[in-house]
Amino acid sequence: MGKIALLMTLGTVMLAATTLGAVSAAQGVCFTKADNDAKAAILFQTKLMVASSSCHDLTYARFRLRNRLQIIRYQNQMIAHFRRGGARLPAQRFESWITELANEDAGKVAGLTIPQVCEKAAGLFTLAKSLDAKGYRLYAAAEAKKDPSDDRRCGR
Repeated sequence: MGKIALLMTLGTVMLAATTLGAVSAAQGVCFTKADNDAKAAILFQTKLMVASSSCHDLTYARFRLRNRLQIIRYQNQMIAHFRRGGARLPAQRFESWITELANEDAGKVAGLTIPQVCEKAAGLFTLAKSLDAKGYRLYAAAEAKKDPSDDRRCGR
């Protein structure tokens, strides 16, 4: 659980600086379909990272290696989104956002034991093991379509 505590500590330090940026980025620019797909993909990647770290599981590392080019595309898409939203340093804003996501996920399992976290993550690990670049793209697009977030969508 030490890594989860570290992620939560890092997030606390960055929270004040990033919350204002998140609000202005979300309100300042709409989310394109590509932005929504990237957001969904990165949410999945972050959940997988936190679960793999907690469970000392190699699924995240293997997923990242297998899908590295698609992950880079999604990261660049979100950096472009933050740039369009007026972020002064969009790459740093992206990194802060990833930290926020990881902290949220870590907070959701903070009261659980490692075996409980790993049991809860079993389906996530199974899915991640099955996703190649094409599967990851299809998964992200499907998740983005059902995302009920309040993000302003372009063209609506």
